[in-house]
Amino acid sequence: RVHQSGRPVVPRPATGDRRTLAGKAVDVLSESLSEVCTAFAGRASLALSGGYDTRLVLGLARRIGVMPDLFVYGAAQSPDVVVAQHIAQREGLSLQHIDKSELCPEVAEADYLNVIRQNYLDADGMLPGGIFKPPAEAIARRLRHRDGAVALHGGGGEAFRNFFGLPNRSTSTLAIAKLFFRVPRGVATPGFSEASYAMAIAAKMDAMLGTPAGAMSRHDAEALYPRFRYRFWVGKELTLNARAGYCYMPMFEAEAVRVALAMPVPFKDHGNLEAEMIRIADPALARHPSNYGHNFSGDAPARQACRDWLM
Repeated sequence: RVHQSGRPVVPRPATGDRRTLAGKAVDVLSESLSEVCTAFAGRASLALSGGYDTRLVLGLARRIGVMPDLFVYGAAQSPDVVVAQHIAQREGLSLQHIDKSELCPEVAEADYLNVIRQNYLDADGMLPGGIFKPPAEAIARRLRHRDGAVALHGGGGEAFRNFFGLPNRSTSTLAIAKLFFRVPRGVATPGFSEASYAMAIAAKMDAMLGTPAGAMSRHDAEALYPRFRYRFWVGKELTLNARAGYCYMPMFEAEAVRVALAMPVPFKDHGNLEAEMIRIADPALARHPSNYGHNFSGDAPARQACRDWLM
């Protein structure tokens, strides 16, 4: 027998000013993160980048008295590395820079079959980027879990921003499917129907939300990120991380998602809500620059807002 579980309803927009609602979200995230970090006796790691999400996780960790081991991935002059090193230097934090391209030596042709086989077995064939790459990510994954640390992850924080970049008006699952699930040219054969493909994805979205096909409110559309788009990616990510140790995404916790989906859509525009959350969690971290060309000590500047609206 098949039992259909009840679909989680998209919460109604919360009432209150942005600062108050951001503060409530920070409290919810802090409580769950504290429970997890306590279970691991404070042993945690975090890959810091130049964006919002990992900055918020670091701020939440410091708020509850936990200092994770910090990593940054990328080439020496990449934006993530430059910003993360700036933050570490100004805040007196220890930061390990890992260039994944240097973790593995070049693979000799004679050894390539073994690399492919090991990648396939390690990741059940689901390795991001394909199975033909040297196993640098597997090495980095083990480093994140040294000494039994739980790897903290900023994934899911996009639900606190207007990630889809949609205007604040009604839309449809078909419009979103056409926009975000396009098939690159040259990937499919001439027999592929992009229209049928988009319609099939839209039907899955409608079934997941329990909403009729056609127009949907902008508020309901927010649920498509954490409850649809993110699930296929995070499932792989957590599965792969579990090969090395525990991984925790505080902003993908069920209660955190509920709080994010209740936020009024305009609060999320230009990253202003999540910047507010960073300021509440850790004002010092908010003052440092980011990959976006501005810090998080206030709302996004007008130039950033204009770029967002043009996009």
